[in-house]
Amino acid sequence: MGKLLQSLQLASFNDDNEILTKAPLFKHLHCEIKYNNMIFFRIDGEWYQIENQFIEKLEQEFKEIVLENTQHNLLSESWGIDKGEDCYNQKYIGKSSFLVLHKVLLNGMELCDLLKYDGKTAYLIHVKKGFGNNMRDLTLQIDIAARTLKEALAARDYDFFGQLYQRLKMKNATTPYAKKVAGQASIISKESFIKIFMDRDVVFCLAFLDTAKKERNITNGTEFESSIAKYSIVELYKRLRIQNIPLKLIQVKQK
Repeated sequence: MGKLLQSLQLASFNDDNEILTKAPLFKHLHCEIKYNNMIFFRIDGEWYQIENQFIEKLEQEFKEIVLENTQHNLLSESWGIDKGEDCYNQKYIGKSSFLVLHKVLLNGMELCDLLKYDGKTAYLIHVKKGFGNNMRDLTLQIDIAARTLKEALAARDYDFFGQLYQRLKMKNATTPYAKKVAGQASIISKESFIKIFMDRDVVFCLAFLDTAKKERNITNGTEFESSIAKYSIVELYKRLRIQNIPLKLIQVKQK
C-alpha cells in the first residue's frame, strides 16, 4: 500500500485539457502533528519541527492581523455546520451588489466564491468550512487568484474579464446550483460586470465557518488550536501586502 501511495501522481488541467501541474500525491499533502509535546508541520512536501519561540511569534502576528483586518458586516447569512459550500454560497444569488462565482472556473482557477461590490470597492470573498489544515488550500487559492487578478488589472485585460463573464453564463449548466449561478448573467451585462473590477479598488477576503460544537470567536485566536491555519493566513497576508493587495478576514456565523 505504501509503494502504491508513493507512486500516485496528481495533475491539474486547463480548460483545453492541457496539463498545468503534475507532481507526486505526497507533495500535495500538508498537515500538523503534535507528538511528545512537539509540533510538526508538513508543508510543500517537507517536514518541519516547530519551536515554541516560533509559535509565540506566530500567535502574536496572527492576533494583530485579526484585530486590524476582521470584517463583521460583509456577510450577513449564517451557515449550518451540516451544510456544504454550495448551499451557503447560493444564499447570495439575487442579493443586491452580490454575484456568486463559486465553481465559475477560468483556466482551472476560481477567482472567488462571492463577489460583493459597492461604489468604491470590489470584495473578492473566498469561503471555506472549518479552520484547520484546509486553510492551507484556501490561502494558496487566494494567492493564485490575487496574482492573476493583479496582472489582468495592470494590463487592462478586458478579455480576461470578458471570458470570466462567459464562464458565469454556464451554457452547459445541468445541476440546480449551476443553473442558479448561470441565471445571474441575465441581470448584469458583460460591460457592467467588467466595470466591477476595472472601476473599483480590490480587496480579497478569507471567510470561514467555525465547525466546533461550541462556536468560537476568531478575535480570541487562542481558542483556535491549528497553528498551520494561522501560519497559512499570516504568510498570505504578508505576500498580498507586498503586492499592495488588502486581505480581510470574515468569520461566518453558525446557524
